[in-house]
Amino acid sequence: MVESLATGQHALYRVIISYHLIESGRVILNVYSLSGDRLTTLLQEYQESGPHRVALDFSCLKPGLYICEMGTDTERMTQKMIVLP
Repeated sequence: MVESLATGQHALYRVIISYHLIESGRVILNVYSLSGDRLTTLLQEYQESGPHRVALDFSCLKPGLYICEMGTDTERMTQKMIVLP
């Protein structure tokens, strides 16, 4: 189960995605376009409970709105991300 999911700019063209797992389990983290096309899978692995961070280099993405989706064995969460020019 995911307690929180947040995104924040860390450096130019790079975003840090932070989240906290209440329970250990398999985690998958995908980025989608608004049309529903999966652009990349950032993470697909078993993780222990606790805080985690994943870096996303979005220099190859065009300016626009994207969806970050995190899934575990028991739930899914989404977060919108805006890429500015």
